Amino acid sequence: AGVLPAAPCESLSEEQLAAIHAQVLAVCTAACGRLERGCDFPVGWLFHHRWQGQTSGSMASPLGRIHFDTVGGRTTAFVPARQVKGQAAGKAGGEAKGKA
Repeated sequence: AGVLPAAPCESLSEEQLAAIHAQVLAVCTAACGRLERGCDFPVGWLFHHRWQGQTSGSMASPLGRIHFDTVGGRTTAFVPARQVKGQAAGKAGGEAKGKA
């Protein structure tokens, strides 16, 4: 969905919320279908690169530079070049679209 894991929910735009919802459904559907058939997960999934035992810092990958951070007490892996902050206008933590 292209959203940073640390983006507060109240900072997300309606479009970002819809994209997250759609991607959660798509990932769950794909994962369950592949597990059922005994297939590997898609090559483009971050899943293949995030289990490196890192809890901070970053590493290079074919998907882009993967950064590791703690969000909500859990280690998360994300690719800043592909994931953005919340984009809801006028909300805490978000920036209005088109403004820096």
